[in-house]
Amino acid sequence: MDTNMTMARSLAPEDISVGMYVATLHVQLQLLMYRENPAGDDELYTYPVVRRPHETELPRKVVGICLPYVVVRNHDRKTEMLDTRSVRLARVDTQFAKAALKPHMKPREAKSDGKRCKCCRSK
Repeated sequence: MDTNMTMARSLAPEDISVGMYVATLHVQLQLLMYRENPAGDDELYTYPVVRRPHETELPRKVVGICLPYVVVRNHDRKTEMLDTRSVRLARVDTQFAKAALKPHMKPREAKSDGKRCKCCRSK
């Protein structure tokens, strides 16, 4: 049995810090719906819906925080702003995040030892 197994940890917005890797745990939406009240009138109310992401996303690195907003960097090095009022984030282990991101990175970025690959040495 593997004793080094880690688990993603759900984060409160105030526990998010720059440099950590995160993944989307669930997304909260609000639907506007009508319901009939006892007086016979229709009443408008909001109905919260919590759902998991349709597709599993790669981990993202937190690069900036100004709650309720969090700026994350994707695997393609583009940044994205998340609103923690509607997105619940989970902390992902750094080793796991790097293993998940490595196949999606360019060969030069994937080298973690700082050495240049053979194709880049001659340049």
